[in-house]
Amino acid sequence: MVLPRTFKKDSVINKLDFNFHLLLETELPKNSFTFNDEDYDVPCVFQIWEKRDVKRNKIIQKTKTTYFEFSSKKDADFAMRRVGGLAGKVIEDFEDYKEPSHYYIKTPTNKKKIIKTLKDSYKEFNEKAKNTAGNPSLSKHELITIFEKNI
Repeated sequence: MVLPRTFKKDSVINKLDFNFHLLLETELPKNSFTFNDEDYDVPCVFQIWEKRDVKRNKIIQKTKTTYFEFSSKKDADFAMRRVGGLAGKVIEDFEDYKEPSHYYIKTPTNKKKIIKTLKDSYKEFNEKAKNTAGNPSLSKHELITIFEKNI
């Protein structure tokens, strides 16, 4: 099936019937469609699912990590862009940024190491955020999963 790229997100996969198992997944290249005889870009993925008698496991959505905590803006050590073209970008001077567009993060220890790992992971965060049908968006689960893999 050709589906919106949102179907790559764990949160969406968890909403599908658990008897369906993903066999193949390939992102469609840019401009894979035409509209009014012109190339047209729609972020989509080709997926093959197989229905089985056995259920697949639910993907546990991480919302917490031992490395840092999500906090209010006033308690944060730094911010990370949550939505938009710069999703995944670490911002250390964040006072002028809007709260709904960012995660605010407090680090109990190793602040420099955590910020470095997050900054080094920016490209991966930004690519993961593009798995949407619209505006790029990075979930807490995606942020934590990528961070913990790279620390």
